[in-house]
Amino acid sequence: MSRVNYVDGLAIEREQILLKIYLTKTDIRNFLRCGCPEASAIYEQARKLCEKQGKKNLPRKAYYKNFLEIVGINEKDVHRMAKIEIERNGYKKDALSLTDQRI
Repeated sequence: MSRVNYVDGLAIEREQILLKIYLTKTDIRNFLRCGCPEASAIYEQARKLCEKQGKKNLPRKAYYKNFLEIVGINEKDVHRMAKIEIERNGYKKDALSLTDQRI
């Protein structure tokens, strides 16, 4: 049986990506650890969802809540997992992040 190698800091990286609010295709690739075609397809879906909601997209950006809705991930779960990762690895923080405030 092969062993899964987990990326250290992935949950924290995902939280940091979401805190940008507006995502690029590269952000989506990094968040999902997927290739360019998959990230581009999700990016386009998020932009179309924004237009469907009667809102305007920023140039070359996708709104993070639309992205999360498309991939079916709960924002609170991202923050919760980042908090767990911070605690598990004993990271020290100078200031409260959204993770501390939302959970």
